[in-house]
Amino acid sequence: MLTTGKSLPEGPVTLYGPFHRLANPKTQSAEVARSMVESGELWGKAPRQGGNAAAQAWRGPIPADAKPGSLEFYTTVKPKPFGRSLPGQAAWEAEVEAGVNSFVKGNDEWASIPIVVTEVSY
Repeated sequence: MLTTGKSLPEGPVTLYGPFHRLANPKTQSAEVARSMVESGELWGKAPRQGGNAAAQAWRGPIPADAKPGSLEFYTTVKPKPFGRSLPGQAAWEAEVEAGVNSFVKGNDEWASIPIVVTEVSY
């Protein structure tokens, strides 16, 4: 499966990944996974440890035993260097990494990056 809700830039592009998000009841339901597939975007708020809003994921392919609501993707936005994110994680921080969009929805600041979804577990 290869889906993107937004069009990619014309010409050659560099894709970073694979990355994945695992299903969990608070932030990654099957409904959230579907919205990511349809929009072609990964969104994120400020991490628990503080800082700017950031989209976050795990590095590497989706595990074979991933629960429904999990997905694997690539992005055209380079993540933070390994030493600037938690072990095993990738992060794209608003106002820090180039290509990360920042916006306010409700009272929350969000970061978003474009993604190309390659696998979804529903």
